Amino acid sequence: ILLKEQIESLNRMIIEIRDMINTGDGGDCDQNRPKPAIGIAIVDSMNMGDEQFKTQEKIMNYASVFAYYVYELWKENLKSKCVTSDNRMIIFYSKKDGALYTYASNLLSTKLPSSRITKVAVESKPSFAMGVYSGLKYMLTQYRNYFTGNRND
Repeated sequence: ILLKEQIESLNRMIIEIRDMINTGDGGDCDQNRPKPAIGIAIVDSMNMGDEQFKTQEKIMNYASVFAYYVYELWKENLKSKCVTSDNRMIIFYSKKDGALYTYASNLLSTKLPSSRITKVAVESKPSFAMGVYSGLKYMLTQYRNYFTGNRND
């Protein structure tokens, strides 16, 4: 789905986002200045059974469950520094199903509420038309802009 160079580029971008956002005294767990840990999960397609029963609603329900499951596994296996909440988000993409779902923890909701996540997902459609890498890069750029205050809509 992605070339090795594209994966490395997205990984560098995620690391740069963590390094550049909120470098002051607040630390990783300040809700007003969150420092997100971002993960990306990509699959070719989700196994949802009989193709004739695949509806857009069912696809999005599966995507949300899958993203949350990956998030919970990540949370369980890599403990957060944040005691009262978590600073993680998962971007999930299923190529053949055309499913895109972002799950962000409650700590990130101040800067990235669901309305902004939805807005970025809708805006990313032209970028995804150019390829998965372009779409994910667009999303990461927009999320970075929200976290840094360079975008406030």
